[in-house]
Amino acid sequence: MKARIYRIRLVCVVVIFLFTTTTFAQTQGRVVINEYMPWPSTTCGTTSEFVELMNYGPGPVNIGCYILTTGVYSVTIPANTILQPGQYYVIAGQNFIPGTCANIDSLSPAGVHASLNWNTCNCTNKPIPTTGNGLMTDGGSGNTPLVLLDPSLNVIDAVVRSLPSEAVGPIVSSSVNGNCTSQRFDLSQMTVRYEQLGMATGKQNSFARLLDGDCNWQKTPQQSGGASNDRPGNTTDISYELDMVNPTTCGETGMGSVSIYVKHSNYDVVFPMSYTIAYDVNGDRIFDFADKYTTYTDDSPPFIEIDNLPEGTYRVTVASVNGCYLKSFDFTIIPCNPALLPVKLVSFKNAGIKNGQPNLEWVLQDVQNLQSIVLQKSADGVTFETCKIYVGEQQSGTKLYSLPVTGSSSFPYYRLKVQQKNGPAFYSPIVRFESGSVHGSASMWPNPATDKLYLDLPETSLQNLQYTICNTSGMVAAKGSLPGRQSGNQRLVSLPASLPPGIYNLQVSSIDGGQPISFRFVKH
Repeated sequence: MKARIYRIRLVCVVVIFLFTTTTFAQTQGRVVINEYMPWPSTTCGTTSEFVELMNYGPGPVNIGCYILTTGVYSVTIPANTILQPGQYYVIAGQNFIPGTCANIDSLSPAGVHASLNWNTCNCTNKPIPTTGNGLMTDGGSGNTPLVLLDPSLNVIDAVVRSLPSEAVGPIVSSSVNGNCTSQRFDLSQMTVRYEQLGMATGKQNSFARLLDGDCNWQKTPQQSGGASNDRPGNTTDISYELDMVNPTTCGETGMGSVSIYVKHSNYDVVFPMSYTIAYDVNGDRIFDFADKYTTYTDDSPPFIEIDNLPEGTYRVTVASVNGCYLKSFDFTIIPCNPALLPVKLVSFKNAGIKNGQPNLEWVLQDVQNLQSIVLQKSADGVTFETCKIYVGEQQSGTKLYSLPVTGSSSFPYYRLKVQQKNGPAFYSPIVRFESGSVHGSASMWPNPATDKLYLDLPETSLQNLQYTICNTSGMVAAKGSLPGRQSGNQRLVSLPASLPPGIYNLQVSSIDGGQPISFRFVKH
Protein backbone atom coordinates (compact mmCIF):
# COMPACT_ATOMS: atom_id res chain seq x y z
CA MET A 1 0.00 0.00 0.00
CA LYS A 2 1.30 3.44 -0.90
CA ALA A 3 0.64 6.15 1.63
CA ARG A 4 2.08 9.43 2.84
CA ILE A 5 2.66 8.19 6.37
CA TYR A 6 4.85 5.11 6.67
CA ARG A 7 4.59 2.89 9.73
CA ILE A 8 6.09 -0.46 10.67
CA ARG A 9 3.32 -2.92 11.52
CA LEU A 10 4.10 -6.45 12.54
CA VAL A 11 0.80 -7.75 11.25
CA CYS A 12 -0.58 -9.14 8.02
CA VAL A 13 -2.42 -6.31 6.31
CA VAL A 14 -5.49 -7.00 4.20
CA VAL A 15 -5.89 -4.23 1.65
CA ILE A 16 -9.52 -3.57 0.77
CA PHE A 17 -10.28 -2.03 -2.62
CA LEU A 18 -13.46 -0.27 -1.70
CA PHE A 19 -14.98 0.59 -5.05
CA THR A 20 -13.79 -2.32 -7.16
CA THR A 21 -15.10 -5.42 -5.41
CA THR A 22 -18.12 -5.99 -3.20
CA THR A 23 -18.11 -9.24 -1.26
CA PHE A 24 -21.04 -8.70 1.07
CA ALA A 25 -24.60 -7.56 0.60
CA GLN A 26 -25.12 -3.87 1.13
CA THR A 27 -26.56 -2.62 4.39
CA GLN A 28 -27.23 0.91 5.55
CA GLY A 29 -26.89 0.64 9.33
CA ARG A 30 -26.33 -1.55 12.38
CA VAL A 31 -29.46 -2.23 14.45
CA VAL A 32 -28.93 -3.80 17.87
CA ILE A 33 -30.97 -4.84 20.87
CA ASN A 34 -29.68 -2.09 23.16
CA GLU A 35 -31.74 -2.55 26.35
CA TYR A 36 -34.65 -4.63 27.63
CA MET A 37 -36.86 -5.04 30.69
CA PRO A 38 -38.10 -8.64 30.88
CA TRP A 39 -39.43 -8.79 34.43
CA PRO A 40 -41.07 -5.58 35.72
CA SER A 41 -42.06 -5.10 39.32
CA THR A 42 -45.62 -5.71 40.51
CA THR A 43 -46.12 -1.94 40.57
CA CYS A 44 -45.24 -1.58 36.90
CA GLY A 45 -47.05 -4.67 35.64
CA THR A 46 -46.35 -7.23 32.93
CA THR A 47 -47.30 -4.93 30.03
CA SER A 48 -44.50 -2.51 30.93
CA GLU A 49 -41.97 -5.00 29.61
CA PHE A 50 -40.03 -3.34 26.81
CA VAL A 51 -37.27 -3.95 24.28
CA GLU A 52 -35.24 -1.02 22.92
CA LEU A 53 -33.68 -1.26 19.46
CA MET A 54 -31.07 1.22 18.30
CA ASN A 55 -29.64 2.02 14.87
CA TYR A 56 -25.98 2.84 15.35
CA GLY A 57 -25.55 3.82 11.70
CA PRO A 58 -23.85 4.80 9.49
CA GLY A 59 -27.14 5.28 7.58
CA PRO A 60 -30.89 4.82 8.04
CA VAL A 61 -32.44 1.35 8.10
CA ASN A 62 -35.92 0.26 7.03
CA ILE A 63 -36.78 -2.10 9.89
CA GLY A 64 -40.25 -2.70 8.48
CA CYS A 65 -41.19 -6.41 8.68
CA TYR A 66 -38.27 -7.15 11.03
CA ILE A 67 -39.28 -9.81 13.56
CA LEU A 68 -38.47 -9.69 17.28
CA THR A 69 -38.90 -13.14 18.81
CA THR A 70 -38.38 -15.11 22.01
CA GLY A 71 -38.81 -18.42 20.23
CA VAL A 72 -42.35 -18.65 21.66
CA TYR A 73 -43.77 -15.24 20.75
CA SER A 74 -42.93 -12.98 17.84
CA VAL A 75 -43.59 -9.30 17.12
CA THR A 76 -43.41 -8.09 13.52
CA ILE A 77 -42.58 -4.41 13.04
CA PRO A 78 -45.00 -2.70 10.60
CA ALA A 79 -43.81 -2.25 7.01
CA ASN A 80 -41.81 0.84 6.01
CA THR A 81 -40.67 1.76 9.51
CA ILE A 82 -37.53 3.87 9.11
CA LEU A 83 -34.97 4.06 11.90
CA GLN A 84 -32.46 6.88 11.45
CA PRO A 85 -28.81 6.69 12.67
CA GLY A 86 -28.76 7.18 16.44
CA GLN A 87 -32.53 6.70 16.74
CA TYR A 88 -34.21 4.36 19.24
CA TYR A 89 -37.29 2.16 18.74
CA VAL A 90 -39.11 0.96 21.87
CA ILE A 91 -41.37 -2.10 21.63
CA ALA A 92 -43.58 -2.61 24.69
CA GLY A 93 -46.87 -4.03 25.95
CA GLN A 94 -48.47 -0.61 26.47
CA ASN A 95 -48.41 2.81 24.79
CA PHE A 96 -46.90 4.76 27.69
CA ILE A 97 -44.56 3.38 30.33
CA PRO A 98 -44.06 5.39 33.53
CA GLY A 99 -40.58 6.82 33.88
CA THR A 100 -40.04 4.76 37.03
CA CYS A 101 -40.58 1.60 34.97
CA ALA A 102 -38.75 2.38 31.70
CA ASN A 103 -36.66 5.53 31.86
CA ILE A 104 -36.00 7.03 35.24
CA ASP A 105 -34.05 9.81 33.48
CA SER A 106 -37.21 10.90 31.69
CA LEU A 107 -38.47 14.38 32.54
CA SER A 108 -41.83 13.73 30.91
CA PRO A 109 -44.67 12.85 33.33
CA ALA A 110 -46.02 10.56 30.61
CA GLY A 111 -42.84 8.47 30.84
CA VAL A 112 -41.73 6.64 27.71
CA HIS A 113 -43.82 6.63 24.56
CA ALA A 114 -43.59 3.17 23.04
CA SER A 115 -42.92 3.07 19.31
CA LEU A 116 -44.94 -0.14 19.03
CA ASN A 117 -47.49 -1.69 21.41
CA TRP A 118 -47.55 -5.46 20.85
CA ASN A 119 -50.97 -5.78 22.50
CA THR A 120 -52.71 -3.49 19.98
CA CYS A 121 -50.58 -3.70 16.81
CA ASN A 122 -52.08 -6.90 15.36
CA CYS A 123 -48.49 -7.89 14.67
CA THR A 124 -47.82 -10.91 16.97
CA ASN A 125 -47.92 -14.61 16.16
CA LYS A 126 -50.40 -15.12 19.03
CA PRO A 127 -51.68 -13.05 21.97
CA ILE A 128 -49.01 -12.16 24.52
CA PRO A 129 -50.15 -12.50 28.18
CA THR A 130 -50.80 -9.26 30.04
CA THR A 131 -50.34 -10.79 33.49
CA GLY A 132 -47.85 -13.23 34.93
CA ASN A 133 -45.19 -14.18 32.41
CA GLY A 134 -45.48 -11.83 29.45
CA LEU A 135 -43.28 -11.69 26.37
CA MET A 136 -40.35 -12.99 28.41
CA THR A 137 -40.22 -15.51 31.26
CA ASP A 138 -40.60 -13.95 34.68
CA GLY A 139 -37.56 -14.41 36.92
CA GLY A 140 -36.32 -17.73 38.27
CA SER A 141 -33.76 -19.53 36.15
CA GLY A 142 -35.34 -18.42 32.88
CA ASN A 143 -33.00 -18.03 29.93
CA THR A 144 -35.33 -16.33 27.46
CA PRO A 145 -33.65 -15.81 24.10
CA LEU A 146 -34.26 -12.48 22.39
CA VAL A 147 -33.59 -12.51 18.65
CA LEU A 148 -34.05 -9.83 15.99
CA LEU A 149 -34.56 -11.17 12.45
CA ASP A 150 -34.82 -9.29 9.17
CA PRO A 151 -37.69 -10.08 6.71
CA SER A 152 -35.57 -12.86 5.17
CA LEU A 153 -34.93 -14.44 8.61
CA ASN A 154 -31.29 -13.32 8.73
CA VAL A 155 -30.19 -12.85 12.35
CA ILE A 156 -29.58 -9.16 13.04
CA ASP A 157 -28.91 -9.45 16.78
CA ALA A 158 -29.42 -12.07 19.49
CA VAL A 159 -28.97 -12.00 23.28
CA VAL A 160 -29.63 -14.50 26.06
CA ARG A 161 -28.84 -14.59 29.77
CA SER A 162 -27.14 -17.97 29.45
CA LEU A 163 -27.16 -21.07 27.27
CA PRO A 164 -28.89 -23.42 26.86
CA SER A 165 -31.90 -21.18 26.35
CA GLU A 166 -35.47 -22.00 27.31
CA ALA A 167 -37.45 -24.32 25.07
CA VAL A 168 -38.62 -22.78 21.81
CA GLY A 169 -40.90 -24.03 19.07
CA PRO A 170 -42.25 -23.42 15.56
CA ILE A 171 -43.55 -19.91 14.89
CA VAL A 172 -45.64 -18.45 12.09
CA SER A 173 -45.09 -14.71 12.20
CA SER A 174 -47.77 -12.09 11.61
CA SER A 175 -48.22 -10.51 8.19
CA VAL A 176 -49.29 -7.24 9.89
CA ASN A 177 -52.55 -6.90 7.95
CA GLY A 178 -51.01 -8.33 4.80
CA ASN A 179 -48.23 -5.73 4.55
CA CYS A 180 -45.43 -8.16 5.44
CA THR A 181 -44.68 -11.71 4.37
CA SER A 182 -45.60 -14.20 7.08
CA GLN A 183 -42.57 -16.35 7.96
CA ARG A 184 -42.29 -19.86 9.41
CA PHE A 185 -39.26 -20.55 11.60
CA ASP A 186 -37.99 -22.38 14.66
CA LEU A 187 -35.00 -20.93 16.53
CA SER A 188 -33.91 -24.44 17.53
CA GLN A 189 -33.44 -25.24 13.84
CA MET A 190 -31.48 -22.05 13.08
CA THR A 191 -27.83 -21.13 13.59
CA VAL A 192 -27.94 -18.23 16.04
CA ARG A 193 -24.84 -16.65 17.56
CA TYR A 194 -25.92 -15.22 20.91
CA GLU A 195 -24.37 -12.61 23.15
CA GLN A 196 -24.47 -14.35 26.54
CA LEU A 197 -24.99 -11.92 29.42
CA GLY A 198 -24.16 -14.39 32.20
CA MET A 199 -26.19 -12.48 34.81
CA ALA A 200 -28.60 -13.70 37.47
CA THR A 201 -32.33 -13.45 36.89
CA GLY A 202 -35.09 -12.20 39.14
CA LYS A 203 -37.96 -9.77 39.54
CA GLN A 204 -37.34 -6.16 38.47
CA ASN A 205 -34.16 -7.05 36.60
CA SER A 206 -33.47 -5.17 33.42
CA PHE A 207 -30.48 -5.36 31.12
CA ALA A 208 -28.71 -2.70 29.07
CA ARG A 209 -25.52 -2.39 27.10
CA LEU A 210 -23.00 -0.52 29.20
CA LEU A 211 -22.67 2.00 26.36
CA ASP A 212 -24.82 2.24 23.25
CA GLY A 213 -23.73 -0.54 20.90
CA ASP A 214 -21.15 -1.96 23.33
CA CYS A 215 -20.57 -5.68 23.91
CA ASN A 216 -20.65 -5.35 27.70
CA TRP A 217 -23.96 -5.44 29.56
CA GLN A 218 -25.11 -4.39 33.02
CA LYS A 219 -27.96 -5.75 35.11
CA THR A 220 -30.58 -3.45 36.67
CA PRO A 221 -29.08 -0.33 35.09
CA GLN A 222 -30.38 3.20 35.36
CA GLN A 223 -33.20 2.39 32.96
CA SER A 224 -33.14 4.45 29.78
CA GLY A 225 -35.70 3.08 27.34
CA GLY A 226 -35.69 5.35 24.30
CA ALA A 227 -32.54 7.19 25.46
CA SER A 228 -28.77 6.75 25.49
CA ASN A 229 -26.96 4.40 27.86
CA ASP A 230 -23.81 6.53 27.67
CA ARG A 231 -23.52 7.87 31.20
CA PRO A 232 -20.50 9.47 32.92
CA GLY A 233 -18.28 6.79 34.41
CA ASN A 234 -19.36 4.04 32.03
CA THR A 235 -16.34 2.81 30.08
CA THR A 236 -15.67 0.14 27.50
CA ASP A 237 -12.78 -2.31 27.24
CA ILE A 238 -12.10 -1.48 23.59
CA SER A 239 -10.83 1.68 21.92
CA TYR A 240 -10.44 2.83 18.33
CA GLU A 241 -8.27 5.43 16.63
CA LEU A 242 -8.84 6.70 13.10
CA ASP A 243 -5.71 7.71 11.20
CA MET A 244 -6.05 9.76 8.00
CA VAL A 245 -3.24 7.99 6.15
CA ASN A 246 -3.89 9.98 2.99
CA PRO A 247 -6.65 12.59 3.35
CA THR A 248 -6.38 13.67 -0.29
CA THR A 249 -6.48 12.09 -3.73
CA CYS A 250 -2.83 13.05 -4.24
CA GLY A 251 -0.27 10.32 -4.79
CA GLU A 252 0.41 7.46 -7.16
CA THR A 253 -3.06 5.90 -6.91
CA GLY A 254 -5.05 9.14 -6.95
CA MET A 255 -7.09 7.84 -4.01
CA GLY A 256 -7.35 8.54 -0.29
CA SER A 257 -6.91 6.05 2.53
CA VAL A 258 -7.58 5.69 6.25
CA SER A 259 -6.58 3.23 8.95
CA ILE A 260 -8.48 2.29 12.11
CA TYR A 261 -6.41 1.01 15.03
CA VAL A 262 -8.33 -1.42 17.25
CA LYS A 263 -7.05 -1.81 20.82
CA HIS A 264 -8.35 -4.76 22.84
CA SER A 265 -6.81 -7.29 25.20
CA ASN A 266 -8.03 -10.33 23.24
CA TYR A 267 -8.37 -10.00 19.47
CA ASP A 268 -9.79 -13.52 19.21
CA VAL A 269 -13.09 -12.30 20.67
CA VAL A 270 -13.17 -9.19 18.46
CA PHE A 271 -12.00 -10.25 15.01
CA PRO A 272 -13.01 -10.79 12.31
CA MET A 273 -14.47 -7.30 12.49
CA SER A 274 -16.96 -5.96 10.01
CA TYR A 275 -17.35 -2.40 8.88
CA THR A 276 -19.87 -0.51 6.80
CA ILE A 277 -18.72 2.47 4.76
CA ALA A 278 -21.24 5.13 3.83
CA TYR A 279 -20.31 7.29 0.83
CA ASP A 280 -22.15 10.60 0.46
CA VAL A 281 -22.96 10.19 -3.23
CA ASN A 282 -24.87 13.45 -3.74
CA GLY A 283 -22.58 15.54 -1.53
CA ASP A 284 -25.36 16.89 0.71
CA ARG A 285 -23.56 15.74 3.90
CA ILE A 286 -26.63 13.75 4.95
CA PHE A 287 -26.43 9.97 4.95
CA ASP A 288 -29.72 8.65 3.61
CA PHE A 289 -31.02 5.99 1.22
CA ALA A 290 -29.68 7.95 -1.77
CA ASP A 291 -26.10 7.25 -0.69
CA LYS A 292 -23.89 4.19 -1.14
CA TYR A 293 -23.26 1.65 1.64
CA THR A 294 -20.79 -1.21 1.45
CA THR A 295 -19.94 -3.78 4.11
CA TYR A 296 -16.68 -5.73 4.45
CA THR A 297 -14.90 -7.91 7.00
CA ASP A 298 -11.30 -7.70 8.17
CA ASP A 299 -9.39 -10.50 9.91
CA SER A 300 -6.01 -8.80 10.39
CA PRO A 301 -5.76 -7.27 13.89
CA PRO A 302 -5.03 -4.71 15.12
CA PHE A 303 -5.52 -2.48 12.03
CA ILE A 304 -8.41 -2.08 9.63
CA GLU A 305 -6.96 -0.62 6.42
CA ILE A 306 -9.31 1.10 3.98
CA ASP A 307 -7.79 2.18 0.67
CA ASN A 308 -8.82 3.45 -2.76
CA LEU A 309 -11.21 6.11 -1.49
CA PRO A 310 -12.28 8.71 -4.06
CA GLU A 311 -12.88 12.33 -3.15
CA GLY A 312 -15.95 12.74 -0.96
CA THR A 313 -17.50 12.56 2.50
CA TYR A 314 -17.66 9.25 4.38
CA ARG A 315 -18.90 7.64 7.56
CA VAL A 316 -17.59 4.24 8.63
CA THR A 317 -19.12 2.09 11.37
CA VAL A 318 -17.09 -0.83 12.73
CA ALA A 319 -18.38 -3.82 14.69
CA SER A 320 -16.88 -6.88 16.36
CA VAL A 321 -17.53 -10.44 15.27
CA ASN A 322 -20.60 -10.41 17.55
CA GLY A 323 -21.99 -7.27 15.91
CA CYS A 324 -21.32 -5.06 18.95
CA TYR A 325 -18.42 -2.82 20.11
CA LEU A 326 -19.87 -0.38 17.58
CA LYS A 327 -18.02 2.81 16.71
CA SER A 328 -18.54 5.37 13.92
CA PHE A 329 -16.16 7.86 12.34
CA ASP A 330 -16.84 10.70 9.89
CA PHE A 331 -14.08 11.79 7.54
CA THR A 332 -13.52 13.53 4.21
CA ILE A 333 -11.19 12.78 1.32
CA ILE A 334 -10.47 16.06 -0.43
CA PRO A 335 -9.29 16.59 -4.02
CA CYS A 336 -5.62 16.85 -4.86
CA ASN A 337 -4.60 20.50 -5.13
CA PRO A 338 -2.32 21.03 -8.12
CA ALA A 339 -0.20 23.28 -5.91
CA LEU A 340 2.31 21.61 -3.60
CA LEU A 341 0.94 20.60 -0.22
CA PRO A 342 2.38 22.39 2.80
CA VAL A 343 5.21 20.63 4.58
CA LYS A 344 4.05 19.14 7.86
CA LEU A 345 6.26 18.59 10.89
CA VAL A 346 5.04 15.25 12.22
CA SER A 347 7.37 15.14 15.22
CA PHE A 348 10.52 16.76 16.68
CA LYS A 349 12.02 15.13 19.75
CA ASN A 350 14.99 14.24 21.86
CA ALA A 351 15.84 10.74 20.64
CA GLY A 352 18.05 9.92 23.63
CA ILE A 353 21.67 8.83 23.78
CA LYS A 354 23.08 7.01 20.74
CA ASN A 355 26.76 6.07 20.50
CA GLY A 356 27.46 8.18 23.55
CA GLN A 357 25.88 11.36 22.15
CA PRO A 358 22.47 12.95 22.55
CA ASN A 359 20.41 12.83 19.39
CA LEU A 360 17.63 14.88 17.85
CA GLU A 361 15.08 13.25 15.59
CA TRP A 362 12.32 14.73 13.46
CA VAL A 363 9.89 13.58 10.81
CA LEU A 364 8.61 15.77 7.96
CA GLN A 365 5.69 14.97 5.71
CA ASP A 366 5.18 16.21 2.11
CA VAL A 367 8.89 17.02 1.77
CA GLN A 368 8.47 17.58 -1.98
CA ASN A 369 7.65 21.17 -0.98
CA LEU A 370 10.71 21.48 1.28
CA GLN A 371 13.25 24.20 0.45
CA SER A 372 15.48 23.90 3.51
CA ILE A 373 15.66 23.08 7.21
CA VAL A 374 17.64 25.25 9.59
CA LEU A 375 18.46 23.64 12.92
CA GLN A 376 18.88 26.37 15.54
CA LYS A 377 20.36 26.21 19.04
CA SER A 378 20.06 28.44 22.08
CA ALA A 379 21.55 28.79 25.52
CA ASP A 380 18.47 30.38 27.09
CA GLY A 381 15.53 29.27 24.90
CA VAL A 382 14.96 32.86 23.72
CA THR A 383 17.85 33.85 21.41
CA PHE A 384 18.67 31.24 18.75
CA GLU A 385 21.57 30.84 16.30
CA THR A 386 22.04 28.58 13.31
CA CYS A 387 23.53 25.19 14.05
CA LYS A 388 23.10 23.30 10.75
CA ILE A 389 21.31 23.76 7.41
CA TYR A 390 19.70 21.01 5.35
CA VAL A 391 18.74 21.58 1.73
CA GLY A 392 15.45 20.13 0.52
CA GLU A 393 15.68 16.92 -1.50
CA GLN A 394 13.77 16.01 -4.67
CA GLN A 395 11.53 13.39 -3.18
CA SER A 396 7.97 13.05 -1.90
CA GLY A 397 6.21 11.44 1.01
CA THR A 398 7.68 11.36 4.53
CA LYS A 399 11.29 11.61 5.67
CA LEU A 400 12.94 10.82 9.01
CA TYR A 401 15.95 12.94 10.04
CA SER A 402 18.35 12.04 12.84
CA LEU A 403 21.25 14.17 14.10
CA PRO A 404 23.80 13.71 16.91
CA VAL A 405 24.12 16.88 18.97
CA THR A 406 27.37 18.16 20.47
CA GLY A 407 27.58 20.84 23.12
CA SER A 408 24.06 20.28 24.44
CA SER A 409 25.26 21.24 27.91
CA SER A 410 26.03 24.77 26.66
CA PHE A 411 23.15 24.92 24.20
CA PRO A 412 20.30 22.81 25.65
CA TYR A 413 17.53 24.37 23.52
CA TYR A 414 16.87 23.42 19.87
CA ARG A 415 14.25 24.21 17.27
CA LEU A 416 13.75 23.89 13.52
CA LYS A 417 13.01 26.59 10.97
CA VAL A 418 11.34 24.91 7.99
CA GLN A 419 11.38 26.88 4.74
CA GLN A 420 8.93 25.75 2.06
CA LYS A 421 9.30 26.18 -1.70
CA ASN A 422 5.69 27.26 -1.97
CA GLY A 423 4.57 28.81 1.28
CA PRO A 424 5.87 30.56 4.39
CA ALA A 425 8.55 29.33 6.76
CA PHE A 426 7.49 27.97 10.13
CA TYR A 427 9.16 27.01 13.39
CA SER A 428 8.95 23.80 15.37
CA PRO A 429 8.26 23.56 19.09
CA ILE A 430 11.38 23.92 21.24
CA VAL A 431 13.13 20.79 22.50
CA ARG A 432 15.30 21.06 25.61
CA PHE A 433 17.99 18.60 26.64
CA GLU A 434 17.89 17.98 30.35
CA SER A 435 18.70 14.57 31.81
CA GLY A 436 17.51 12.95 28.61
CA SER A 437 14.08 14.57 28.82
CA VAL A 438 12.10 16.55 26.30
CA HIS A 439 10.46 19.76 27.46
CA GLY A 440 8.53 22.40 25.67
CA SER A 441 7.00 20.20 22.97
CA ALA A 442 3.64 21.23 21.51
CA SER A 443 0.73 19.04 20.46
CA MET A 444 -2.68 19.43 18.86
CA TRP A 445 -5.82 17.27 18.83
CA PRO A 446 -8.22 15.99 17.53
CA ASN A 447 -7.11 15.53 13.94
CA PRO A 448 -9.32 15.35 11.86
CA ALA A 449 -11.36 18.03 13.62
CA THR A 450 -14.99 19.11 13.38
CA ASP A 451 -15.55 22.32 15.36
CA LYS A 452 -12.62 22.78 17.74
CA LEU A 453 -8.90 22.12 18.21
CA TYR A 454 -7.04 21.77 21.50
CA LEU A 455 -3.42 22.87 21.77
CA ASP A 456 -0.92 21.89 24.44
CA LEU A 457 1.75 24.57 24.16
CA PRO A 458 5.24 24.81 25.69
CA GLU A 459 5.80 26.90 28.76
CA THR A 460 7.68 29.54 26.75
CA SER A 461 4.64 30.21 24.55
CA LEU A 462 1.84 30.99 26.94
CA GLN A 463 1.32 34.76 26.74
CA ASN A 464 -0.36 37.08 24.21
CA LEU A 465 -1.01 34.45 21.57
CA GLN A 466 -2.78 34.77 18.23
CA TYR A 467 -3.51 32.23 15.53
CA THR A 468 -3.95 32.15 11.78
CA ILE A 469 -5.56 29.36 9.74
CA CYS A 470 -4.50 29.15 6.07
CA ASN A 471 -5.68 26.83 3.31
CA THR A 472 -3.34 24.89 1.01
CA SER A 473 -3.06 27.90 -1.29
CA GLY A 474 -1.77 30.06 1.55
CA MET A 475 -4.93 32.18 1.81
CA VAL A 476 -6.06 33.16 5.32
CA ALA A 477 -9.29 31.35 6.19
CA ALA A 478 -9.60 32.43 9.83
CA LYS A 479 -7.64 34.21 12.53
CA GLY A 480 -8.01 35.36 16.11
CA SER A 481 -6.49 35.42 19.57
CA LEU A 482 -6.23 32.42 21.86
CA PRO A 483 -8.22 32.43 25.09
CA GLY A 484 -6.67 31.70 28.45
CA ARG A 485 -5.47 28.27 29.42
CA GLN A 486 -8.18 25.60 29.79
CA SER A 487 -6.04 23.36 32.02
CA GLY A 488 -2.27 23.21 32.33
CA ASN A 489 -0.85 24.61 29.10
CA GLN A 490 -3.96 23.74 27.09
CA ARG A 491 -5.61 26.26 24.73
CA LEU A 492 -8.77 26.02 22.63
CA VAL A 493 -9.23 27.12 19.01
CA SER A 494 -12.85 27.18 17.84
CA LEU A 495 -13.19 26.47 14.12
CA PRO A 496 -15.72 28.61 12.22
CA ALA A 497 -18.80 26.70 11.07
CA SER A 498 -18.27 28.30 7.65
CA LEU A 499 -14.80 26.74 7.27
CA PRO A 500 -15.11 24.23 4.40
CA PRO A 501 -13.76 20.67 4.81
CA GLY A 502 -10.14 20.39 3.76
CA ILE A 503 -6.50 20.57 4.82
CA TYR A 504 -5.31 23.66 6.71
CA ASN A 505 -2.20 25.08 8.39
CA LEU A 506 -2.63 26.52 11.88
CA GLN A 507 0.06 28.98 12.94
CA VAL A 508 0.28 30.15 16.55
CA SER A 509 2.48 33.14 17.30
CA SER A 510 3.08 35.67 20.02
CA ILE A 511 1.69 39.19 19.69
CA ASP A 512 5.02 40.32 21.14
CA GLY A 513 6.94 39.01 18.15
CA GLY A 514 7.85 35.46 19.09
CA GLN A 515 8.41 32.83 16.40
CA PRO A 516 5.29 30.91 15.31
CA ILE A 517 4.51 27.26 15.88
CA SER A 518 2.74 25.44 13.04
CA PHE A 519 0.36 22.50 12.87
CA ARG A 520 -1.50 20.92 9.98
CA PHE A 521 -4.99 19.52 10.42
CA VAL A 522 -7.91 18.16 8.45
CA LYS A 523 -11.34 19.79 8.87
CA HIS A 524 -14.24 17.45 8.15
